[in-house]
Amino acid sequence: MSTIFRAGRAQDQKISRGQLLLGPVGGKVLRNIGNVIVERDIQNETVDIVTPEDPRLARLATVTTKQNESLKITARSQNSLVSSIAYMAPVGEVWTQTAGTGTVTIPANAKDGDIFDFVDGSGKQVFGVIVSPEEIATSAIIVDPKGGAFEVLGDRTTPTQVDFTWGDVTAAQKMGVFRRLQNGELRFRARFRENNTFGRTTVHDWPILSIRASGGQKLADEGNEVQSITLDAMIEFDFAAYGQERGLAREID
Repeated sequence: MSTIFRAGRAQDQKISRGQLLLGPVGGKVLRNIGNVIVERDIQNETVDIVTPEDPRLARLATVTTKQNESLKITARSQNSLVSSIAYMAPVGEVWTQTAGTGTVTIPANAKDGDIFDFVDGSGKQVFGVIVSPEEIATSAIIVDPKGGAFEVLGDRTTPTQVDFTWGDVTAAQKMGVFRRLQNGELRFRARFRENNTFGRTTVHDWPILSIRASGGQKLADEGNEVQSITLDAMIEFDFAAYGQERGLAREID
């Protein structure tokens, strides 16, 4: 008969880079807010499964379980973050954007899975993008209109031009979104595509991610039009299915 022995706890830190996608909790649509830096603070608990019956098999297995994980997320652009949140916010809390048209060029060296932003003539990312089905079919791209980005399907050999338009958002409530981040938490379903230089991209799927502006963060409504924004985040397992309350992230050796 095996015995379970609690070995102890440990704390790990990891800094990753990649793309962060956000969506409503329980929803299926995710919006790409662009490149971010994620500083992960992970608390682990290690449990040894041992047997007293056979000295040769004293340790059957070691199970490491994530108990809690907090994050510090730095987004390269506050515009992409706030715009994505604004599209998910209640009526009246949306981003100001002027309607227009544009053309994006998919380079000849683009690879399968590459993500590009839709930008206007000044290089500013735009949201609510409309691309004709014919162009999507011939260009082999997946459009994330609310997130202002598209993903390439298949490796390219020649450059491809894609024409697009974007809508006019008239309700200027950016400050409302910022203040919600400053004064309270917002909860999302999130997916983090972690870049891996030597291998495939690692995808982390978080059913509930709670975020708020990091303490001391200077935001636009304080008269500082910052280019990046730092968020404090916590992965929540409160509403996970039975057996997954603690993350179901186990490594057995």
